[in-house]
Amino acid sequence: MCMISCTHFVHLHVIENKGRWRGSQHIRHLPHPEELVFQLHGSLYKAIDDARVQYKRAADNLDGVTSKFTGYGKTYLRSKKVHPDTHVQLALQLAYYRMYGRPAPTYETATTRRFYHGRTETVRSCTPEALAWSRSMVDPQQNDQTRLQLLKKACDKQNTLMAEAMNNEGCDRHLLGLQVLASEEDIPVPEIFTDKSWTKSGGGGNYILSTSFVGYSSVYGGVSPMCKDGYGCFYRIGQNEIELFVSSWISDKNTNCRQLYCHVEQSFEEMKRLLDTNQMARL
Repeated sequence: MCMISCTHFVHLHVIENKGRWRGSQHIRHLPHPEELVFQLHGSLYKAIDDARVQYKRAADNLDGVTSKFTGYGKTYLRSKKVHPDTHVQLALQLAYYRMYGRPAPTYETATTRRFYHGRTETVRSCTPEALAWSRSMVDPQQNDQTRLQLLKKACDKQNTLMAEAMNNEGCDRHLLGLQVLASEEDIPVPEIFTDKSWTKSGGGGNYILSTSFVGYSSVYGGVSPMCKDGYGCFYRIGQNEIELFVSSWISDKNTNCRQLYCHVEQSFEEMKRLLDTNQMARL
C-alpha cells in the first residue's frame, strides 16, 4: 500500500502539472554514490541464498490476471446508493459460490488509522446474508425482487462489519493479541486456536479469498493467495471502471484465477441488471 500511495501521489501531480516539470531548473553537482560494503556472517549469506531460491520457487508457481471492467464504476454505484467496495465484495462472494457451489472464508482489509498507531483489522465478508443472496442468484426459482431484498440485507451486513472493524470492534486483532500473549507468557494455547472451526473460518492465515480495496486511486497492485487453494483479489475503483488483480497458485489444480475473474465480471453484469430493475433504498 505504501508503493500504491506514493505512485498515486506522483501521478496526481503529473496530471496537475500536465506532464511538465515545474520545479527548480538548477542543476546540482552532487558527489557520485559510493558502494556500501556490508560485513556479513556466513549464516546470513546462506539465508540470502535460501531466500533467493524460495522467492523464485514461489514466483514460478504464481499465476495472475489483471483486467479492467468498463461496464460501470463509482459514479453508477453511487447513483444507486450502493457503496462501491461493498458491491465488489459481494461480487466476489457470488463469483466464488458460482464456481465452487460453496462459500469461501474471506479476508478484507479494514483500516484503523483513525487510532494512534492503528493499522488494520479484518472484515470477514463471507456472511450468512451474502451466502443467502448468492444462493438466490443461482436459483432459477427465485425472482428478482427476492434477490434484490437479499442483496440489500447482504450489503447492510457488509457495511456494518466494515464500520465495526474500522472502529476497532473487530475480533481478529483481539484474538491475535491473545494468541501472541499466550505464546510469550508460555501459557497453553487456548482451545479456540486448535479447534477445526477456527481454521475452517479462515483463522491462522487460512482465508480462501484474501481481498483488499486499494482505494479510488489511479494505481493498484496485488498479492499472492494466503493459502494453497486460495485466491488473492485486490482492486481499485474508478469513476467508470473497476480494475482487479486476481492470483492463484499454479500447483493447485482446483484453482484458476482467470476463471474466477470471468465469474466476477459476470457477477458485475448480473448485479447491474438487478439494480436497474428497481430503485433501491440506500444500502
